[in-house]
Amino acid sequence: MRRQVAGGAIVWASTPRVGGRPGAGFTYWGPIMNDSKDEAVRNLGGELTLEDLREATIAQPTRAGRMTPAKLRDLVTEREGQSYDILDAPAVTLSARHPWDPAARLDVYQPGRWDTTYNLIYMSSDFAPNSASFGYVDFVAPADSVYLASVRFSGHQTSLRVNGPWGVVSASSATTSDHPTVTGVWNGTLGANLHFNFSFRGGIIGYIESIEIYQVS
Repeated sequence: MRRQVAGGAIVWASTPRVGGRPGAGFTYWGPIMNDSKDEAVRNLGGELTLEDLREATIAQPTRAGRMTPAKLRDLVTEREGQSYDILDAPAVTLSARHPWDPAARLDVYQPGRWDTTYNLIYMSSDFAPNSASFGYVDFVAPADSVYLASVRFSGHQTSLRVNGPWGVVSASSATTSDHPTVTGVWNGTLGANLHFNFSFRGGIIGYIESIEIYQVS
């Protein structure tokens, strides 16, 4: 039995919906997570649940690779109104494949999926508050310096909000082919702890590609 949604098809096995919900053989095919919540719900004929999302097979977004220090410097200069010299290599890089470092760690509360194959962390947005994902980063400064934290992500019609000592900063992603970066600047001292958290607003799901912390001057 087959049903079509915008951007892909939904197919489920012989077990039909039971009491308005998919049966045990229900499997999603196609990038349903790329649709807006309202559109997805309208096409499915009912409310999406966390169980539905966990059972989903989701089309993978593209990856853009690491942003060069020059591009990152231009981005930060535009946002901060101040020029920074950024070292070629980050002090710390965190991702699905590398969530821990001697100087830092990455934790996510109820991630949608922790995908080491594609090196992506799937995070549910606030469309269903009880199932929303929240990410947390802790970093210990190895020296007195100014540090730049950058979070690269993608998603469909969603935005990422990052809350830290710099306040709340955000960026939006129109499609999964976009790869925005949210940045924050922190003045650290040797042994001081940088803590920040992040979550998605709007859309259904967002994808965390990498978190990098640079020493700058």
